[in-house]
Amino acid sequence: MNFKLLWITPGFPGSDDEWNCLPVLQLLATALQKRGVHLRIIALSYPHHTRPYTWHGIPVRSCDGRSGHPLRYWNWRRATGYAQAWHTEKPFDAVHSFWLGPAWVRGKKLAATWGVPHVCTLMGQDILPSNRYLKFLKPGDEKALTAVSPFQKDLFSQKTGITAGHVVPWGIEAPEPRQDTTRDIDVLGAGSLIGLKNWDLWLETVAMVAQKKPGLKAVLCGGGPDKSRLENKVAALGLNVTFAGEIPRPEVLALMRRSRVFLHTSTYESFGFVLAEAAAHGCVVVSTPVGIAPEMAACGDTAEELAGLVLESRHLVIPQGTRSMDDVADAYLKMYRNS
Repeated sequence: MNFKLLWITPGFPGSDDEWNCLPVLQLLATALQKRGVHLRIIALSYPHHTRPYTWHGIPVRSCDGRSGHPLRYWNWRRATGYAQAWHTEKPFDAVHSFWLGPAWVRGKKLAATWGVPHVCTLMGQDILPSNRYLKFLKPGDEKALTAVSPFQKDLFSQKTGITAGHVVPWGIEAPEPRQDTTRDIDVLGAGSLIGLKNWDLWLETVAMVAQKKPGLKAVLCGGGPDKSRLENKVAALGLNVTFAGEIPRPEVLALMRRSRVFLHTSTYESFGFVLAEAAAHGCVVVSTPVGIAPEMAACGDTAEELAGLVLESRHLVIPQGTRSMDDVADAYLKMYRNS
């Protein structure tokens, strides 16, 4: 394949072994690369340097345009220069932006200048009214917008009156062959330790389950500003919760293979990639009804409802998605050609 593609994204891994930085983009980039796509990537804000580098052979340019930095707009403008230099060398066939923000603005302009298709994936909280870039949307822009779940598409329409032109859910990499792993962890959680993830509800749910199941073992993976407060709450509740910290993604997947239930209590997710990964690695997924959870998890809104589902998890039959990132790559390739 001789298809030349430009990605513009706020961030991208700075090295081949930076596992935890945007794993969905890593997997999609790898799937496109396997198909012979000539991919080039511009990262507007991260890594925090402007040196050219490669990620698994893919050329990447970072602009170091960190949010809040006084020079961020100037640094973001570098993206146009980097992109134009690449395009002059080998013209791009399509542009793909991630997040409806600075990447979308630059991707839309470059695609229009070059006369090539533009696709923008709505990634997360960029669909909410707090995103100031929403006011720059014009009639016709919705054709280039791609939601990652029906939940996200519907919420975007409710909040903005704009309907994204496409829905392409994320896929996962093929899990390792199933082994007879002892599932010695009763409840697993994973994610940034921030308010959006609603870890207070997670701990309250675990506490209720522990009342019915003495000796319950729970593990929480992730780092963030709420860690100390949550550790104090665990101590006050007398729970058997291990804080694993921010560990490499392969280690998180290994913990999934040891866990019976993956408990997710976020107040908002556009997709919830971690839910699909947990299900693929044999966990029963119990979640608040966000992202793809209504399609592949047992859902509840309160600690009482979630605890009941965890306690009944052995008897739950929950459909588990099998969509692969290869399927996603094929869907985007079709969009690149037909947009």
